[in-house]
Parts: sequence; structure tokens; C-alpha cells
Amino acid sequence: MSRQINSTNRTVRSLTQHAGLALCMAAGVASITATAPEARGDELWNQTKRYTAEVVGVYEAAVEKLKEAKDALDDAKDVLSALRAALTAAGGAIANPALAARVAQAAAAVATAEGVVAAAAEAVVVATAAAAAFLAGTGVGQGANYLISWCWDPICEFDGAATYAFPDDTQVDQWVEQMLLNATGVAITKADFDRAEAAFPGTGAVSWDYLRETVRTYAIAARGIGAYTNTDYNGVLAAAQDLQDQTDVQATTAEQFANHFAGVQTFTTDPRAEMQSAMIELQSLLPDVGQLPDPITTQVLIQDAMAAMQQAMTLMDDISAFAGGPPRQLDGEVFNALTIQAYQQFLNDCRVNGAAALPQVEVRGVDDIMNSLGLVNRGQGTMAHDIAFWDGVGDSANESARFGPGGVSLNSEILIDSANFYWRSIDLKESPLVHNALADRQGTFFEFEQPTFFPGLILPSSGWAATPDLPFADSWRVVEYPTNPFGIPYLMGGRDQFLEVQVPPPGFQHGLDTLLPPPSLPLPLPPMVAALDLHLQGLVLQPPGLGVGGVEVQGSAPNSGVRVQFQTAGPNQFQPVLEVRDPIGLPMIFPLPPIEQGWHHMSFMIEPQTGEILRFTLIDNSTAQGFVFENPGWFAGAAGIGTGALQRVGIRAGGNANPGSVVMGVDNVAVAYMTPPCQADLTTSAIAGGAGYGVPDGVLDNNDFFYYLAQFAAGNAAVADLTTSAVPGSVGYGVPNGVINNEDFFYYLALFAAGC
Repeated sequence: MSRQINSTNRTVRSLTQHAGLALCMAAGVASITATAPEARGDELWNQTKRYTAEVVGVYEAAVEKLKEAKDALDDAKDVLSALRAALTAAGGAIANPALAARVAQAAAAVATAEGVVAAAAEAVVVATAAAAAFLAGTGVGQGANYLISWCWDPICEFDGAATYAFPDDTQVDQWVEQMLLNATGVAITKADFDRAEAAFPGTGAVSWDYLRETVRTYAIAARGIGAYTNTDYNGVLAAAQDLQDQTDVQATTAEQFANHFAGVQTFTTDPRAEMQSAMIELQSLLPDVGQLPDPITTQVLIQDAMAAMQQAMTLMDDISAFAGGPPRQLDGEVFNALTIQAYQQFLNDCRVNGAAALPQVEVRGVDDIMNSLGLVNRGQGTMAHDIAFWDGVGDSANESARFGPGGVSLNSEILIDSANFYWRSIDLKESPLVHNALADRQGTFFEFEQPTFFPGLILPSSGWAATPDLPFADSWRVVEYPTNPFGIPYLMGGRDQFLEVQVPPPGFQHGLDTLLPPPSLPLPLPPMVAALDLHLQGLVLQPPGLGVGGVEVQGSAPNSGVRVQFQTAGPNQFQPVLEVRDPIGLPMIFPLPPIEQGWHHMSFMIEPQTGEILRFTLIDNSTAQGFVFENPGWFAGAAGIGTGALQRVGIRAGGNANPGSVVMGVDNVAVAYMTPPCQADLTTSAIAGGAGYGVPDGVLDNNDFFYYLAQFAAGNAAVADLTTSAVPGSVGYGVPNGVINNEDFFYYLALFAAGC
């Protein structure tokens, strides 16, 4: 059966590329354009990023104005408090009844102004905290979305921290405060959020939680990638589990923040009328201030109070709908509603101008967290270039469906949509990082990068080289970029590029390399997965239906293998044609729908004993759209003859492609034999919070037994619910039923006793 992949498909790409949309949306107004149609289908995350650097500058200015208004109101409150105390004392010491009454009247007016100013100051604290959380959190959220979408592919390599560790609250809170300063340009700390929480219970807490969990999501994703680069595969698996759990937390905090953000105004109680009344009373009192007990001090206090109130009113005007007018709504007024036109413009800006089009709020926030994590994006340093490229291939057509009537959506609506539609749909099980880490730990994974980071010249002895009858320069091209003096294979925007095939006349064949499985593999051989990232490129001018390249996987048995041919389908479009065999070994041809140029992930899972193709996957790396065919009755060879170990992987370019055009690129060529995991192996350590807790280590020992006992006692169904019945052969044996009982316990005992 086949199914079309959509934004909820269980691949790391579908996973994130959409995950972030809403979070980013919250951020502000951006303009981005799609470089190719359907480039990141249904990804509302980027809509949040519709704001350009210029517009975000306006938002940063808005946060600054809120902070100034808050400070001015605080100052006015303090001065009014001192003046009230002085007037109250003076009124009681004056013998002149008429003057005493006027002083008392002025003191009452000051007291009233003091009360409303204090209330307004607290309201502005809430607005400042919410606005800062919105501005900083959405930028970092976009970075986290990028990491999960493209760097758990895997594509990125991070130098730095060699092992994975879960980022705790203490670490994250420190990063958040630094990020807030970088993102907003004003010093906003957790104390401000605590003050907002005290003034309006709920808002301060959910705003801080949104920031905290967004930053934590980014940190987990980045540390997991760093662990993979440093071959800490247990760390990768621990990060994957933490990240999987964190996506639920992220969705919940984003949703809660959006619900509060939708109702936040720049202020609530307006103190201007009371301040004006107090100023009138004080003005009338000034001619007689010499009759008060301490006239000099009192006059200074009155003048200071009037100046402070005037300053506060001026700044209140700045955060009002108009001078002297009502408060502004944060969402939809301070932070403009998002339009599909602005979103598309932002995509285009990123495509054309790269990192220069990104809001500096995002660049500063993301790079600051990378610095805090001790990680560096290899070959670049900053994350800006990669994120801009990722934004630049954003979708314009599919995204329009996520907007409201008239192509406009409030940021809070997009945030909520993203939380429900994307973050909760993420499933990391199909992430190549997870897949490869599991296989490597079993000693069954090997990847054919040419060396990944420092290839030097690609020579025939490397196994990936031009065929003897073609000149070297006509077949391979290593793309260089300014910060890459060593010629590291690279494609614009941060994607490592293993090789490109430049078509010489009349054609090109490559890659008939013999691949031997590790000798430690058990026999019979377990299912094998051959995977690669394939780049299709070039304006194809020929009529539709002509072949321009392909990929072939061959087994060790005679005439075994499977191939995908790519045919012309229009400008920058290709039609994949899958060739497999039927049960008696005859070829079967399956044309698939056309795909856009760009990076695509392709894999075959083959059962070596029978030659059956258990799964074929072709996914667009940019959109997470594509096809997965499972158990379709296809074969790599005649059914039952067996294909043995994977023997060869090859690519072919040429045929009807224009001479000199670059049409094919390959990266992350990998083979993994999927030996079944030991079901009873659950953890490395039985100590909660210890290194490797909840992460299988390939060893079955008492740690696993006591870990299961703890999860059983805690009622953790994700671990402890193993079966319906503990009786072998009975209905429901080995099938979880959502209930934890003695059947599960005795079933695990049997697994543990059987060993691995």
C-alpha cells in the first residue's frame, strides 16, 4: 500500500519543517518568498517570521517604549508616595484651616494618582513581559524548528560539547535572560516576569514558560546534533527521547502563551485623568507653599512629582492608540496581524539576500544560545546563513491555506494552530540521526561520506570517482564557498554536499562500488536500509518524459537490485520512475508524481532473505512531502532467491540532459542492517537522572530489571505496558492494551529471563 506524506507524517522532516510555523508566527511581521512552489508545505511556522529586519526594528522599539513607560510610571509612583507623605504631615501642622483643607485636598489627589499610576505600572509590566516573550521566543523557536527539520536529517555538524546533557531550569533561565537582553535591547529579567505574574496571575508565568521551553527545545536539539558529530550515539538517543517529550511541552507552553497574549493590552487602568487632577491641585498649591512647615523640600517634591507625571503621561501616549487615547492591543496592533503577502515577501527576501534579510532579533538570540551551549556551526560559526537558506525555500502556495479570511491571521491564532497542528505531530523515530545511532551501537551501520569534512581531491581510489573513460573535470564538481578554504563539499545554505554530477556528453555512470556488511552481523542477515540524500538541479529544457539520471541499488544475488530513474517533467521538475521486480523476477515500472528540483531523501528497506522491498521512501527535504510505499509486493530480485548483503550503490546522470548542466548531487549515502533491538534492554543506569537513564545500552543486566520495576510502579505506560496477556500464543500476547497489570510484569520477567 502507498500513502502520501503530509505534514503529520512520521519523518523528521515532516516533523519539524512544520513544527515551528506558529511559533515563528508569533514573532512579528516578515516577508519571505518561496524559491520553489510547494517548498515547505503547510508550514505556518514561517508565517510568524513575516517580519523583516526593518519591521522587527519597529517591534523592538515598541518593547523599548513599554519598558520606558513602565520605568516612568514606577518613578512617578515613588515620587507621588513621598509627596503624599509630606503633604499629609504638613496638613496636620498648619494652623490655617483653609490652607490645611487645600493641602489635604492636594494630598488626596496625589494619593488617587499614586494608586492608578501603581496599577498602570503593573499592567505595563505585564505588557512588557508578554511583548518581550513574543519577540524573543518566536525567533529562537524558528531556530529550533530549523534544527529539527534539517539538522536531524542529518545535515548540520556542530563542533564543541562532546556529550549530551539535558538542559535544566537553572541553565535555561540564565540563557533566557541573556537572550532577552540580546533580542529586545532592554534589560528584562525573570524578576519582571514574576512581577507581572503577581499583578495579573497567569500571564507572567506562561510568558516565562514559553521562553524557557522554547530555549530548552533549541538546546536539546543542538546538543543532540553535537553528540552525533562527536559519535556519542547514546547521547543522540537520549537527546531524541528528551526532544520527543519536549515537543509536547513546547506545544503546551506555546498554546498557553498564545491564549494569554491574545488578550494583553499595553495597559489597563488609565492614570492620565487622575494625574492631571493631581497636577491641577498641586499647581494651585504652589503659590502658598511658603506657608508650609518645610517649604523648600515640599516645593521640590511638588515639582518633581509634576515632572514625573508629565513624563509618564507622555510615554502613556506613546503606547496608546493615539495621544490621550485608549491602550493598544499587543496582538494585532503593536504586533501587526500577519498577511500572506508579507509572509511571501519575507521568503523572497531571504532567498535573495540570505542572512541579511533575517531579523537580527533571531540571529542574536540563536547565536547567543549556541555560544552558551559551547557549540559552533562547523564552517560558518553563525546559524544565520543556514536558517536564511531554509527560510528562502519556504512555501507560498500551501501556506496560504493556513491563513484566516482575506489572507490575514493574528499571531496568537497562528501560534495556537502551530501548537496543535505541528508540534504535537512530531515523531523522531524516523530521524536518520536516531536510525543511525541505533544501528551504529549495534555495530551494523556504516556511512559513505567522502570523508565528511575534509575530502581533498576525489580520486578513483576513493571509491567515488569518475569512470575511467571520462575526464575527472567533466564528471565531478566540488562547490566551494568563501569561508571554506579547503573545498569542503557544500551546497548553498549550509547543506553538506558530497558530490555533484555534471553531465558531459553523452552520459555518465558512477558508483558501482562493492559494499561489504560488517562481519559481526548475525545470519541470516536482518533487513537492510540503503539511504541517501539526492539533489536534483537544473533547468531542463527537453520535452517531458526524457531520462536525465537515476540511482541504483544492487544486491549480491544475480540480477538483483532496484532503481529510480528521473525524467524531465518541466522547468526544474523531475518525474521519478521506480523500477522493481515482480515475484518471478520480471521488471515492473511505477511512475510517481513529478517533484521539484532540490534535495530529496530516498531510501530502500530490503529483506535480504527474500529480496522483498519492505519500504521505499522518497521525501522532499524542503517540504516533508513525498511518498512512502510499505509492503507493496515488490522485489529486488525474483521472490525467494535472496539478495544477500547489499553489494552496490550507483548513480547515473546524462541521457537526455543538456550537456554541461548539473543535474545530480548526492550526500549522506548510508547503509544500515536493522538487527532487532533487545526488548528487555531498557536503560544504561537505574538511577533516576543519572547518565543513560532510560537509554538502552545494548547490555541486559539488573539495571534494566530495576528500571522496569520503577516504571511499573510509577504507572508509566510508555515503558511498562507491554502486553495484554502473559501467556505465549494467546490473543494479545506482546500487544500493549493501555493497562498496566501483572500480565505486563510477568511478560517482562520472561523477556528478561530469555536474555538477548
